[in-house]
Amino acid sequence: MFHYKMVMNQSARNIPTNWSSQSCTMIRHVFLAPLVIAFAALSTFAESDTDPEPPFEGRIDYRIMNDGMEWNYSLWIKGALWRAELRQGNTLYELRLGDTSTPTAYLVNEGGKTYRPLFFTLRPPPQPGRRDTSKPQAAVDLSKAIVPDKETKSIAGRVAKLTIVKGPGSKMNVWLNREFGAYSGYAIPVFKKTQDKIPIFVPFLHSEQALPLAIEERGKSGKKAFSMTAISITPMALDEEFLSLPADYTPQGSGPGGPAGAVKGNRSGKGGKGNGPKPR
Repeated sequence: MFHYKMVMNQSARNIPTNWSSQSCTMIRHVFLAPLVIAFAALSTFAESDTDPEPPFEGRIDYRIMNDGMEWNYSLWIKGALWRAELRQGNTLYELRLGDTSTPTAYLVNEGGKTYRPLFFTLRPPPQPGRRDTSKPQAAVDLSKAIVPDKETKSIAGRVAKLTIVKGPGSKMNVWLNREFGAYSGYAIPVFKKTQDKIPIFVPFLHSEQALPLAIEERGKSGKKAFSMTAISITPMALDEEFLSLPADYTPQGSGPGGPAGAVKGNRSGKGGKGNGPKPR
């Protein structure tokens, strides 16, 4: 009897102890499981929320006012490749193709199947076999030419931040947006009021990895003031062939570039015939 009581007492002591340990473990699992699931869900959400958006692919249309004349400028972007067309009405005055990763840019004549490399020095490179006797051009000091500003405004539904560009000629307000990645300064149409700024625009925009949604002549307004403003931004799928220089095109010298006919030095608007595609 005594032995029986001892066994029973031992069993009684063991049963609550074992049950309490197992129950605590189960309770911990019950309470911790939702927390683990919630933490995993938050981690997944955080990762998806920080995933970088795919680069912009599509078309941006600008309206340009220059000396009282209105121009239409269209820019197509896919990755590092870009295509720029300058038109007045149905006439194509200039077509440029480029690659911001190289960086290279070409002024293209589709009618003649020729192209001309663009460069920002505004001085032709020496001809093969000839020595360059001209004086080297001074390097651009961006620290003196670029003045960042805190002002922002909405342009074509996107936020743009102001940067003031000094240097030769008129000061320019450049409104930048970094959602589109790098933009080539070679793509900016060369008018009389922008041509002196190209040596600044090329290295500046490349270093900023930003696209100008507007370029305005600072401190001036009215029809005679220069302005280039984005009016629509349209995402779309683009073929690389549309943005690339065809293999059968031949080079036609090189130079700083500039719109044909009416754009540079001819205010009558009677430029040469367009040699590119119809308006899109």
